[in-house]
Amino acid sequence: EELAHNALKRLEKLLSDVIADVLSNGWRFVLEFLMMALYIAFWLSDPMPVGTKMEELFKRYIILKGFACLGYGVCVGALLMALAVDMAVAFGLAAFLL
Repeated sequence: EELAHNALKRLEKLLSDVIADVLSNGWRFVLEFLMMALYIAFWLSDPMPVGTKMEELFKRYIILKGFACLGYGVCVGALLMALAVDMAVAFGLAAFLL
């Protein structure tokens, strides 16, 4: 009885610590994402002057990165559909976006 009670208390403390860490890190992730989005918004509203060669390189990078993410999202979605996982399309979309 006492052993089970002690084990339950330790498990409760462990779960409480894990949840607190996840929430703390989740908040930090959201804050960093918002800061990055704000930086990008300001940068897009008044971009630094760069040469046309740099512009082309940047555009090519964005296009290639978009295609790579699209391919990854499609592969993840297709694999999860083949494995009959619920919400496979949502996971594929999340893989594309992230």
